[in-house]
Amino acid sequence: MALSTMNFEESKNYIIKSRNLSTKLNYKKGIANALSSLALVYELQGDYLQSLNFQNQALKLREEIGDQSGISYSVHYIGDIYFSQSDLSDKLSTKDDFNNQALEQYFKSLKIAETINDKKSIANSYNCIGNSYREKKEYAKSLAYYEKAITLKENFGDKMGMAQTFGNIGKLYLKQNNYEKALEYLFKSLQLAQETGYKRTHVKALGTIGNIYLKQKDYIKALDYCNKSLALSKEIGFLEYTAKANYSLSEIYGAIDFINHNGDKALTYYKSYIVERDSINTKNALQAELQFDFEKREQIRVLEEKQLEIKRQAESKQQKIILYAVSSGLFLMFILAIVIFRGYQQKQKSNRELLSKNEIIEEQKRIVEEKHKEITDSIHYAQRIQRALITPEKYIEKQLNKLNKKV
Repeated sequence: MALSTMNFEESKNYIIKSRNLSTKLNYKKGIANALSSLALVYELQGDYLQSLNFQNQALKLREEIGDQSGISYSVHYIGDIYFSQSDLSDKLSTKDDFNNQALEQYFKSLKIAETINDKKSIANSYNCIGNSYREKKEYAKSLAYYEKAITLKENFGDKMGMAQTFGNIGKLYLKQNNYEKALEYLFKSLQLAQETGYKRTHVKALGTIGNIYLKQKDYIKALDYCNKSLALSKEIGFLEYTAKANYSLSEIYGAIDFINHNGDKALTYYKSYIVERDSINTKNALQAELQFDFEKREQIRVLEEKQLEIKRQAESKQQKIILYAVSSGLFLMFILAIVIFRGYQQKQKSNRELLSKNEIIEEQKRIVEEKHKEITDSIHYAQRIQRALITPEKYIEKQLNKLNKKV
């Protein structure tokens, strides 16, 4: 069952059963989820000591198994624990201190959620960062984060989340004494909370609407909404808003101009408020030691993260050196290859040029030889013709002798 729709004591029983079953199965993620849910129950009941204790246990397990989404969730709700205490603190210095610690946790959670693209967690972080800036009276920043949260929640149809953020925007306008805008958003929140059965936001919306009517001196409406807030907060064990409702009721009955002014009732409701507030503050007084342990563990974690980062940087630097050396070697080999290739090309070119010259010489030689042969053959041919045409001397002499004898 969801925490928003049932009694918290009944929720504890179911959560403890879930934790025990997960422990038997050695299912660490299940154990962490159960511890985180227990932390939420105790936070809503005003037991911030136990809430922080269980959320830290959940965070430790989630870190062991590397559950980034779970780590983001735990860090976020540790921020919620701090923020809840800032909301109840009477001292401005303590209020600011708790709120600053809350804001630090919310930004840590947001960073993790953005890394893993967990849009629901991103939207929740935006919403709570808006709350912290609202309490710091940085209203423009606050509204900007609320609007970013609403945009994301509308995209994935998170009506419960929208109810929560609309209520927070109502509180923002209340801080600025813009009652009309405050009521507009608070009634949006109330309607969505009723539709979804989100009792935690339902209680807050009722109480804040009652508080606005009180400021406007519309005591009848203020009484109606504050009584409804008180009844529902008691039903679900929401101690923080039980205390707030009792305080508002004490102011309503203590108002001189209220037609049903009743000093005794005002005192009774105020005494109830003191008891509940002191119950929360007594538990908070025990938190100093736990908070010291938590902060010490945070310091150790930060130191470990720094050491890991230094190691990563060293490894990265070593990898860069190796990469540089390999790259340089490859570059030199590449240059050498180019030089060798160019030398080879030059040699080939020279060989080709030499071959061409030899071929030219051989061709010229062949032509000369052919011409020489042609000339020689011509001479021999002329000689044969000459021999054929010229009568031999002995032949002429022989014929002359024959002629003489006849005479």
